[in-house]
Amino acid sequence: MSTPLEQITSRAALAEFVRVNRESKAIEYKRLRDLASCRHCDYCRRADGRTNDRDQDPAWAGVVIARAVASMANEPGGHVVIGVKRHDEASGEHELEDRACPNLTYSPEMVLTAIREHTQPVVPVQVTAVTDGRPPAYVIGVRSLMSLVAWTDPSGNQQLYHRHDASNVPLDVSEIDFLVRTKANVSANREIREEISYQIWDLFDAVLDRPSTRAVGQELTYEKIVALDPYGVSTIRSTRRSAVSPNMERAVLEMPSKMAVYSSPRDIEIAVDMLADISSDVAHGTLDPCERGLIAAAGWLVHQRKTREKLSPFDILLEVSGEDSNLVQSEFTAGYDESFERVYDRLKGMVHTQFWNDRTKKQSIYYLADALTLLLPRAFEVLRFYLQLREMYGPEATATPD
Repeated sequence: MSTPLEQITSRAALAEFVRVNRESKAIEYKRLRDLASCRHCDYCRRADGRTNDRDQDPAWAGVVIARAVASMANEPGGHVVIGVKRHDEASGEHELEDRACPNLTYSPEMVLTAIREHTQPVVPVQVTAVTDGRPPAYVIGVRSLMSLVAWTDPSGNQQLYHRHDASNVPLDVSEIDFLVRTKANVSANREIREEISYQIWDLFDAVLDRPSTRAVGQELTYEKIVALDPYGVSTIRSTRRSAVSPNMERAVLEMPSKMAVYSSPRDIEIAVDMLADISSDVAHGTLDPCERGLIAAAGWLVHQRKTREKLSPFDILLEVSGEDSNLVQSEFTAGYDESFERVYDRLKGMVHTQFWNDRTKKQSIYYLADALTLLLPRAFEVLRFYLQLREMYGPEATATPD
C-alpha cells in the first residue's frame, strides 16, 4: 500500500504513489510545463505540434494548474501533483518526470503565484515540495471552499469547473445552483454546528469521563470519539420504541458510581434541553438528515416526563433501600474510584431488603440507558459527518475545536 499523499516527502514514496494510483476525482497529475514555460526549449515547446490543444500552449502555463485547483475546490477537494507525465495512454498509467525546463528554476512560490493570479476567490492550498531528486515535484493539497471558485483563462475570462471522474469539466446551470445552495448551507449553519458539536461532546463525556484516572494528554476529542466508537454505538440501530441496548446498559454499569447517579444524568439532561432548543433556531431544510434526527430525538425526550424524572438510578435505588437509604446515598456518592455495578454488588449484603437484586439493578439504570440508546448512535453519526465537513472545508465549516 502506498503512502497517503499528504504524508509524502520523498521522491521514492511519490514515485510509488503515482505508480499505484490512477487519476481520479480527488487526484490529478500535471507536468512541470503546465506550471511554467520558457517557450523555447524542447521541453516547453509543444511536443507534438497539436495546435488545437490549449494545454500545450505556453500561454496556458500556470492557468492549467489553477483550473485543476479551482475544480477540486468546487468539489470535496483532493490533490494536484505537478511533475508527473503519462506513461501509458491506454492504461492511464503515470510516472514522475525525468526532465524539466533547463531555463527555469521551479519553486513552491511559483505554484502559489499561479493559483493566486488565476483563481477567484483565491484558493488556500498546502504545497509540499519534493526536492530530494531532479526534477522537483509538488503536491498541492486542496480543500473544498464554502463558495464557488472560478479560474481565469489567458484572455481574462472567468469559468466555473468541477471534477467529474478524472476530468475537469464546466459546471452547468443546475450544478451551479446545487453547489451554491449546498455550500451556503454549510456556511450558514456554522454556529449551529458549533453548538451541536459541544452538546455531543458533553453526551460522550458523560459516559466516558473517568475523573479518577484523568491525565494530561488524555483529553477526549472528537477524533478520539470517532476512532474509539465507544461501546459500539455506530452499530446500534435505535428507534423511539426500540429496546434498550445492552451496550448502553454496560456503559451505565461501568460509569463511576457518582457519575452514574449524579453528574452524568444531570449533564445528559442539560444536553438534551440544549439540543431541543436548537430546533427553533434554524430552518430544518438546511440541516443534514443526521442532524435533524439527533435534534428530533432530543425533542422527544424533553416531553418524556417519566424518563426525565427517573434519569438518575438513584430514584429507584432509594425507593427500595428503606431504612438503609442513607447508606446507599453515601456509598454511591463517595467518589469516582468504583463503578456503579461494583458499588451496587458490594451493597447486596449490607442493604436489608429482598429487592436489592439483579432485577432492581437493571431497572434502576433503565431510563438512563434508554436515553443513551436513543441519543448516542445519532450523536456519533452527526460527529462523523462534522469531521467529514472539517476535512472537506477546514475547521471553519463546523467551528469545532481542533
